[in-house]
Order: sequence, then C-alpha cells, then structure tokens
Amino acid sequence: MINSMKNSIRRFFGGKRIQPVKSVKRTKSMAALTQRSGFDVDLQPEFRVLITSGLGYGNVGDEAQAAASVGRWKELLPECSVLLLSPNPEYTRKTHKVKSSWSSRVLWFSSNNSKTYWQSKGRFKFLFARMWFRQTLSARFLRAGWPISFATAEEMTLLKQIRDTSVLHISGGGFLTGMTSSRLWDFSLVMRLCQILDTPYLLTGQTIGVFKSPLDKWLAKKSLCKADVIYLRDQGISENDLKGIGITGDHVKSTFDDAVFFESLADEEVKTVLIDNGIDPERPYFIANYHYWGQDDEMKLKSSSRFAELTKRLMEKSGCQVLFVPMTPTDVDAEKDVMALMGNEGSLLDYKFDYQTARGVYRFASFVFTMKHHPIIFGYGEGIPVVSVALDDYYYHKNKGAMANCGHQDYCLSNEVFFGEQAISTCDKFLAIRDELAFEVQQWVEAAKPIAMEPLERCLAINKFTS
Repeated sequence: MINSMKNSIRRFFGGKRIQPVKSVKRTKSMAALTQRSGFDVDLQPEFRVLITSGLGYGNVGDEAQAAASVGRWKELLPECSVLLLSPNPEYTRKTHKVKSSWSSRVLWFSSNNSKTYWQSKGRFKFLFARMWFRQTLSARFLRAGWPISFATAEEMTLLKQIRDTSVLHISGGGFLTGMTSSRLWDFSLVMRLCQILDTPYLLTGQTIGVFKSPLDKWLAKKSLCKADVIYLRDQGISENDLKGIGITGDHVKSTFDDAVFFESLADEEVKTVLIDNGIDPERPYFIANYHYWGQDDEMKLKSSSRFAELTKRLMEKSGCQVLFVPMTPTDVDAEKDVMALMGNEGSLLDYKFDYQTARGVYRFASFVFTMKHHPIIFGYGEGIPVVSVALDDYYYHKNKGAMANCGHQDYCLSNEVFFGEQAISTCDKFLAIRDELAFEVQQWVEAAKPIAMEPLERCLAINKFTS
C-alpha cells in the first residue's frame, strides 16, 4: 500500500515508468480503455501510432504528407493501428481510410469557429496559459492514476490517446515557426504532454524556426528537448535555428519533406486528367502555382502582375504549355487573376483537391514555377527542376531550404530578386540548363529513397520496440 502510494506520487511529479510498453498483451479492460480513447479494439498485441500534423483543411500538400506518413507506418508495421488527429475527422477518415479524432487545436482553442487561434495575439496567449496549466496538471493526475482532472471529457479523450499510443508522430509541415506561433505553441503543449505521460514522440519533414519572441524559443526548446528524432525538410536552415535554442545531436537531421515519396495516379489516369484540363500530354508543359497568402491588397496587385509577366516569359522561351495547379481552394481565384493578366492563356486544374491527382499531374511536366512550398516537393519527387518565389521570411525559409537539398537554392527568388531584373536572368539561365538541373534532382531523389523509413526505424530502436 505504502509502496503503491509512493509510486503514484513519484509518477505524478514526473518520475519515469519502470519500462515503456514494448508489446502489449491486451486484456478486456485494456480493450475497453482504448475504445474510449479512439483506437481499434483488438485482443491481439498491436502497435499504436497517433499522427498529428497540419492536415484536415483540404491543402493537398498537407494531406500528401499525412498520407505518406500513414503509408510508411503501414509498410513498416502492417498490423499497426493508426489514428489521425484532425480538425475535420470525417473528411480525414474518408481521405486517408484510417480512424480519425479531433485535433488539439479544436478541443483546446475552438479553431474551427473562432479566429482567436489563427490570430496568435494576446487573447490566444491568455487562453494558452490557462490551457497549459489545465492540461499538464490533468496529465499528471492521469499518469499517477488519481481520479482528478481539470480537463473536459473531450480533452481527457485526447490525453488518454496520448497516454495509450505506442508513439506520437508529428508529421511534417511549416507550423513549428514564429510565423505560425499559435500552431507552434499548440504543438509544444502536445509534446509536453507526451513528456509527462512518458509517450515517445518523433517529428519528420519539419520546418522549424523563424522564432519571433523569447516565448517562441522557450516553448520550442521545452517541447523538442526530449523528442526521439527530429527530421527536418531543409538543408541546414532549420537545424541552425534549433542550434540557436540548444537543440542539437545526431537525432536532429536535415533530410526532406514527408511528401517527396508516396503513391499517386497511374500514368494513363494522369494523361486523362491532363486532357480533361486542356493540356496535351504529348507536348511539353510546366506547372505553375500562385497564391495570395500573407499579402495586402497592394502587394496582391503588384505580385500577380509580376508573376503573370514571368510565367508568360517562361511559356514563350520554353515553348511549353502551362497548367496552374491550386494547392488549396483559396488558390483558385488568385490563379484565375494571374491567368486574366496573361490574356487568359494557360489552363487551370479543376479537381476536388485530391492529393493524388495534384501530385500526378507533375509526372510528365518539364519544370515548375511556384510560390508555395509543396509544388517544389511534388516536382522534386517526380524528378523535375523548380523555380520558386518567396515574398516573406516564412516562405523564403521553407522554399530555399527545400531547394538547397538539390543545390538549387539560387533558383529561389526572394522578394527583392522577384521584382528586379535578376528574376529574368535567373529564369533564362534556368531554362538554358534545365536538363542538367533535372538530372541533379533525379540523382538526389535516388539518394534520398533509402532513408525514407529511417526516422521511424530509429524511433523504434531507441525505444526498443519489437514489431
């Protein structure tokens, strides 16, 4: 009795469990517990994976990352149970064909019906401080086995999901940055709960950094310090920002975005999509992407005009058709505006924002001209070179870092370059040597393939999990 109380108190204050769970022989009571927390009920031993990321909003880049992560776990451990946290579980279940439950941003901050979460201002910070206290204290009570909680029933479900999973996987994205501080803080709390509940966690395909405040840095350091592995998607840029907050070690590695490798459409399906959208697959074409995110009205007019000018020049110089591919529904109007400025030249992909279709149309393209990040990833995944545009630090960090993987960072046009004469000379040089650039991309892809499973395998080895 006394030893039990001592153990309970020790666990409340964060003492380690004797051993993490390696292989679970499930009892009926355990099955009932995991049913409440959202995992499959199965009386056989199983490995449970909880995945959270930026998915759930119809952004095909984010959905592709999630799909790739699910696919890798299923390839590595075919019998594992996967649960995706999402702001839209119904959409996520239909899209990825796995179980889904509410994400932390919805349960804690009502992100689906409140602007507070997205504005990252004083009110959000106040709500976050309260939520940090409530959730961390409730996690300590849950860990100790005490029937006390400051969390709602729905919040307790999430706490149990984190406690009951074998590993929590934060799949890639650009949300762990100072430019998206509410998301950085949100995920920092998720990772802190993993620490309290002694749940192994790993991060893959991440952009981390561009911290805007001492609190950004403190939360990032506090939450990332115990991650089993941190795999980044840029060549050293995020790694340097992590070094700046004291996160170093061989578990931190610059590799690539999760969505570089995943299954999309078959060749004939791709050709049908191209024909249906006004592109002749027997003639060369390139992919373009333009968006308005983060731009005021004056910048929208200025940047759309310049993007139209450069796109038209690329068409004329290369002799290629152009297919505009929106990555989210909000890109559609922006790309229509650019096409109008071009005299309605080019085609716009009309689809249901299916990540496999979005990736598939890159298959036979000659090159990519983009503002967003994931067209770079899709292009590189298909072995084709890219010119990108970044009008702010957030996108410059993401885009340049991704392109540095192939040594092509000089073809990431900053704000200053994009609006100057250097943009024209850079694009002309790109077209002149694009076959050489394509070969370099293809070499990088072949070298990257063998390490696609590495972060998952390292996490399993660190925790001595057995499959």
